This record gives sequence, structure tokens and C-alpha cells, in this order.
Amino acid sequence: MIEDYFNIELSDLTMLECDGEYKSVCDLMSDEVIKGREWTVASSLTIEGPAGLAFFEIDFNNDGKTIITGYKPSINDALYNTDISCLSAWICSKGWKIPELSIDVVAGDTGFWRYFWEMNLVDSEYLDIRYGSRNR
Repeated sequence: MIEDYFNIELSDLTMLECDGEYKSVCDLMSDEVIKGREWTVASSLTIEGPAGLAFFEIDFNNDGKTIITGYKPSINDALYNTDISCLSAWICSKGWKIPELSIDVVAGDTGFWRYFWEMNLVDSEYLDIRYGSRNR
């Protein structure tokens, strides 16, 4: 279990109440918004792990998509960074789709993100267009 090795904290009350579980968030949001309407829950997410603290801004969407809109890494070297693999595993274990990158995030450090994109830990339309298809 990811939580055995990393401490993950969310800032949004909906996400906290539902323990980040996609199905639970959908159920709660269906009570809060008009049925059939799209919704997004924006939350800060902090990961504390062996390399230190990492900070994310993430949009969680009604269709299961998660979009990383901001990121401050625990370590800048992609080869030693555990933030992204932890985040991706946690998000998928909670029923959400693999994290996607906003254009602003990926453009800030394309080489760093390309490494995680090639490992199928994140998705990016920008990287798909720039580098073509990857092995899945």
C-alpha cells in the first residue's frame, strides 16, 4: 500500500471526506450539483516521502481525469524522484485515471516530464504530439 511508505495529504474537504476515492467523490458530488453536470474538484496534494516533501495542485474531474496544474518536487532529478510514481500509483488505486499534465506544467520542464511520460506514469497531449506514440 502506497500509504505505508508515503504520507499523502489533500486540502479539499470533499476529497478528504471521500479519502480521495473516485466513486465516493462522484456520489457526493451528485448530491451537490445538478445531475449530468460536469464538475471539477481542485485540491492541493502533499506527498511526504524518503526524498522530502512534494507539492501538487491537481484538478479531479467528473470523468475520472486528473490534471496536474502545479508541482514543486521533493527532488529535481527524474532518476531519483519518487513523487510522480507515488502520485500515479495513489491516484490509480483510488479509481481515477492516470494523471495528465497541464501544458504549463509540462512546458516548464519538458525533459523531466518526458521521462515519466515514457514510463506511462503520466499522460500529456503535448508530449504525445511532440514525441509521437509510446509503448504501453
